[in-house]
Parts: sequence; structure tokens; C-alpha cells
Amino acid sequence: MLIMHMELLEVGMPLWVMNHTQAPAWTTSALLFTNDLVAIGFQMRVGRTVTDVTSAARAMRHGGYCLLSASAVFALTGTLNPLLCAIALFGAVALLTLTELLQSAGSWGLSYDLADTARLGEYQGAWSVGTQLVRSCGPFLVTRPSRPWTRPAGW
Repeated sequence: MLIMHMELLEVGMPLWVMNHTQAPAWTTSALLFTNDLVAIGFQMRVGRTVTDVTSAARAMRHGGYCLLSASAVFALTGTLNPLLCAIALFGAVALLTLTELLQSAGSWGLSYDLADTARLGEYQGAWSVGTQLVRSCGPFLVTRPSRPWTRPAGW
């Protein structure tokens, strides 16, 4: 579930900012740019902390804490004035980007360190299918709570 950070950033965050906060519309572009800068600046530093299964699991756990914190900050932004909202959104995106870095390093570490070396391709294939399944369903899962539960037209 930690891989949902991408859908939250690319789909959920812009919809949230535009529909539920008082932040200016240009904020979404600045937030995505902030994600890029933080990822470029810290990816190597975070990645170096994962050296074995234990550190990979720790990175995943810390990523979960960052995701929980980012979600809480995003939720608070719906009640803030435009300036405070923008500041809080930048903090939430920084936490979400840290989630991305920790999840990526941790999951790659686990996917290689836990795989049977004789069947590495099969393990990596299964890991990739799981990742792509989340990426495929993610936009629906991120946007569905914002719409009422109704039957499709014609039913």
C-alpha cells in the first residue's frame, strides 16, 4: 500500500488542492516541482541507508509513518487560510516524497534480498506485477472516496 504515494501525489493531491483547499491553483505545479527537487536531492542519501533486509524493513516502516503524517497534514489543509494552506501543503508533499524514497529503497531491498537467487527473475516478476496492480487500481482508489456511491447510469 505504500506505493500509493504516487497516485496520491499525481492524482489525489491536485484534486484535493483544487477542490478542497483555499490554496491558489498554481500551487499544484509548485508542489509537483517540490517533489522532484526533494527526490533528486535525497534519493541517494536515503537509498544508501538500505543495506539488508532489516534496514529495508525499517525503511518501509518509516515510509509508512511518513505517509500517515502526510495524510494528516493534507487533511488539515482543508481548513486553513490560503497562506497557511500552501505552507502546510509543501510540508505534506515533502513527507509524501520521503515516503516515496523510503518505500522505493525498502521495497527494492526486500525484493532482492528475500528472493531465491536461483529464481531471481520469477521473484522480480511477481514483485513487478504487484507494483503495477497497485499503480493500475490506484487512481480509482484515490478518487472514488470523493464521489458518492451510486449505481452507473442505466442500472
